[in-house]
Amino acid sequence: MNRIDAKTMYRLKRFIQGVVLLSVLIVIMKLDWKLRGPEAMRHLAKVEDELGELRRFPNALLMSKNPSLNGGGGVLDATYVVQGESPTGIENWYKQEFGRLNWRPLSVESHQSKRLLRFCRNEETAILFLPEDSSGAKTEFQIQIQWGALSAECWKQD
Repeated sequence: MNRIDAKTMYRLKRFIQGVVLLSVLIVIMKLDWKLRGPEAMRHLAKVEDELGELRRFPNALLMSKNPSLNGGGGVLDATYVVQGESPTGIENWYKQEFGRLNWRPLSVESHQSKRLLRFCRNEETAILFLPEDSSGAKTEFQIQIQWGALSAECWKQD
């Protein structure tokens, strides 16, 4: 009978431990989704309705809409493109729109050649991403609504 050397036995034990750990993580993730998934899906539908409440900037085309859920919250991104408009005009439009819908302004900041305008309402954070400068014919911008753990900055101030 062949004996397994110590090095191979160690690797086999580590492999089995890894498989067990991965299995436990998968079970925890499935259980988490079973418990919190339906609520997350309801909240996503609510956020999609909220995004629909915002009147789209005139002539802006919706390029993509991407939801992302995690156990404690989620994000809905919508990317738009408009031709022949300055970021300043888009910014002014959405400041009025968010104000009309009772979103409270939180902050304005610049990050990696983008201008970020943050708004807050009902423990959710909305962020308008605009280019600092749009020298091309098209301006691409994004609206992102976050809730749950990702929106902590909003409910800390409520």
